[in-house]
Amino acid sequence: MSKIVIEKRSLRYDFSAVELHDLSLQLAKKNKEVVSLEEEKKAVTSQLAAKIKEADATVNILSEKVASGFEYREIECDVIFHKPQQGKKTIVRRDTNKKTAVESMTDYEWDLFNQPDENDTEDEDAEYQDMTDEDGGTKLLGNGDGQIGDE
Repeated sequence: MSKIVIEKRSLRYDFSAVELHDLSLQLAKKNKEVVSLEEEKKAVTSQLAAKIKEADATVNILSEKVASGFEYREIECDVIFHKPQQGKKTIVRRDTNKKTAVESMTDYEWDLFNQPDENDTEDEDAEYQDMTDEDGGTKLLGNGDGQIGDE
């Protein structure tokens, strides 16, 4: 007497026409999903690339500031005309009260300030004083006694 045992084996199975049709619909749906995901990936990759580029630019700017130890900024300065001599102007930073430059006056400035006080003989290395009056205007240099401002 023969004994029959049931076991499973992987064997070829030919799909029916209905099964092939169902598989085709599933394939088309998944293919469409893949295309959509690839487009989304491109968009996200593009956005991330832009963010990375922006972050790299910031890193480069910060690195330059750290490496050089300075940056250029717009700093308010006082311009003292006919100092240290007639026809020259002294530029003084308002934030540190340090003299940053002595330059020749332009023709326009010379015409604007063509009446220097000849009695103003104060030493050019004297301590700088605030040159604005109570109303925020600029005080004129030299009051005839060799002092700056209202002293």
